[in-house]
Amino acid sequence: GDVYKRQLLRRLSAGTFERTHRSFIVNINRVREIRTADTGQRIILSTGAEVPLSRSYRDEFTRKIGG
Repeated sequence: GDVYKRQLLRRLSAGTFERTHRSFIVNINRVREIRTADTGQRIILSTGAEVPLSRSYRDEFTRKIGG
């Protein structure tokens, strides 16, 4: 659950991985863009994958990627 994700995030390379949603952690070096959609904001990764960016994590995430 949530405790496991927090532990995993601590073990991953500090500053490289960041939480974007309660169910998602991404490598910030793979972020291509942040897009606003009808359902909220989505992060587009260099692989083409899209993941949600929740309001709860948005400010911290954009600060970490320099946005």
